[in-house]
Amino acid sequence: MTHHLLLILLFLADPKPSGLFHASGVRGEDVVGKDEEIPADVREKLNTIEGWGKLATTANSQTNRVAAATTLAYIGLYNKGNKLSREELADLRKHAAALCKSKDEQVRFFAVNTLGYVGNETTTAPLIELLKDKNPFMRLAVAEALEDSADDSCIEPLLATLKLRQSQLPLGFDVQKLTTCALTAVANIGSDKAKKALDRLESSTREPALKEAIGLAQDRWQAIQKPK
Repeated sequence: MTHHLLLILLFLADPKPSGLFHASGVRGEDVVGKDEEIPADVREKLNTIEGWGKLATTANSQTNRVAAATTLAYIGLYNKGNKLSREELADLRKHAAALCKSKDEQVRFFAVNTLGYVGNETTTAPLIELLKDKNPFMRLAVAEALEDSADDSCIEPLLATLKLRQSQLPLGFDVQKLTTCALTAVANIGSDKAKKALDRLESSTREPALKEAIGLAQDRWQAIQKPK
């Protein structure tokens, strides 16, 4: 293999090296242009994913920690798909997973949002832990985040959230939305274990609204099965 061909293959495999991101989540060059000089007021709002992650952990003020965690979520939102290099994606997942253990609830919330955008089977463990969070809004955020990245290890923790009842929850909390998100996440796993769990739950449930939600999840599980 020639030297030039090897360089081309490496470029195609990972065309975007780790770079700077604005506090709004967009790439630095998208803010000022690739060849333009960066104004000082813009430069102070640029950092790498590693840098934003460290700020979310070590900044002296809660405001700055939350702001950095918010930026990580914005990076995940605006750069979904193949817009991040492997290094950037790994850094984003690493820092978001670590921030799920933050003592600051707002930081944890934005970390969960970040993993909802870029998470995969490697990031389910910290989300499973947060399904036990005392704040039901956090549990809802986690269930939403797991809709596209859950695996078999998430099934029972997700279904455990269905035990919450409206009377136990704060005013304004939508328990039906939590139910829908949790069941959707289980259905999207698409495994035989997920199907068995849904079938078992359906057969043991007498509550009409929950039974209907489970039926929709069973239909979703069936719809995503690949034809053999």
